[in-house]
Amino acid sequence: MSRAAEIVAVCIGPGGLPNTQVESCAVSLDGLEGDRHRFHLHGGRDRAVCLLSIETYEALRDDDVECHEPGTFGENVLTRGLEDAKLVAGDRLRLGEDLILEIHDIRAPCMTLKAVDPRFPELLVGRSGWVCRVVQPGILRRGAPIERLQANSRGMARPRTIRQDQRSCSAPPLPTLQMSEFEVVSYTIEPVEGDSQVAITIHASDGNKWEYGVPYSPDTGRFTFEELDVLATDFGDDFAEELEEKLEEAVRKVTGGE
Repeated sequence: MSRAAEIVAVCIGPGGLPNTQVESCAVSLDGLEGDRHRFHLHGGRDRAVCLLSIETYEALRDDDVECHEPGTFGENVLTRGLEDAKLVAGDRLRLGEDLILEIHDIRAPCMTLKAVDPRFPELLVGRSGWVCRVVQPGILRRGAPIERLQANSRGMARPRTIRQDQRSCSAPPLPTLQMSEFEVVSYTIEPVEGDSQVAITIHASDGNKWEYGVPYSPDTGRFTFEELDVLATDFGDDFAEELEEKLEEAVRKVTGGE
């Protein structure tokens, strides 16, 4: 960072947009105290804290986006001077005295942002901020300094693929990768006979077929499907949320939950 970076605002919310500013907030491995998410895919320890820069706000205002209050885009931390374009997955940041975050991935802008401007999420691609995991809990305070630490070279996220749309962008873009332009044509969710798994098959418009086996507990009906966040990025939040709901229904039926 070529100049001192700092926290401009700390924001939390009950889920959805916008978030509300607070003077300070305790941060655990699960995220900010009092911060909630409406959708499972929007949270989790790998996405415990969302960063966005004041420079992005300024650039979006140049594009005639009404964004004057911190938290408009659902971010937890609004930064100044962080040089977002130079950050990569695995980079670590100290915010204030004790809190240490690790960049997990690019924040994939979703359809929820259309509530701010109908040109979103496309207009935010390339400057949507970062999601972080908490390495060391601490306190977030408005005005606290941000220090870049030695990056973690182990356990880094697979780089997220984000569609690169044509748009006006007056801020330096975050690093992005091209994503194939495909959609879901059809999908099936079927219990696997004689095994505690549900089979998911997704047919995409580019001719590819995606297959997953999702294990579940016959006793509790709980299941683990870590690929949901990848599907949210590749096919959109709406599809991933629909798939999660249908998966829950299928597991309930096979376990006698309904």
